[in-house]
Amino acid sequence: AEQVRVTPEDVRAAFDRAHGPRRQVRLIVVPDLAAAAAIRAAVTEDGERFADLAAERSTDLSAARGGLLEAFNRLEPGLPESVRRASFTLASPGDVSEPIMLPDGVALVQLVAETPGEDIPWEEGRAAAEAEARRAAERLAMEVLARDLTAEASVTPLDPSMRDAWQRRRRSLAGP
Repeated sequence: AEQVRVTPEDVRAAFDRAHGPRRQVRLIVVPDLAAAAAIRAAVTEDGERFADLAAERSTDLSAARGGLLEAFNRLEPGLPESVRRASFTLASPGDVSEPIMLPDGVALVQLVAETPGEDIPWEEGRAAAEAEARRAAERLAMEVLARDLTAEASVTPLDPSMRDAWQRRRRSLAGP
């Protein structure tokens, strides 16, 4: 715990995650810009349903849900920054973003709904945000330490089932 340093940006992000506005969008990811442009035109000019096109053409895991993502805030760590930023520039439900370049393709987002942020003053929510930011940083530090210790450990389980479990654990901590 004493090795963890929490920055003001970490605290602001924790506050925003807890109390800031949230957006829910549909997402389509396709391999190239031409496909994204064609889909955007089909939705904005021809009136095709974004959800149907997402289910048919998207390579994202959300395709099975018509591209629908869980609501997220501006600083959601699980989404690319470019997708979050584009989602928060859309003005009203139904609006579709311009194509967004991603490492594995091109994305389009359509705004489904916006939930306004809670009216909590910064000073009132700051302590809880600091505590949450600290917990998150400590969790991350513990995961890194566990991975490092497991990689360095010289353990030879004699029981075959324990050996298999140990090897799976080492592989999972080693990452991709």
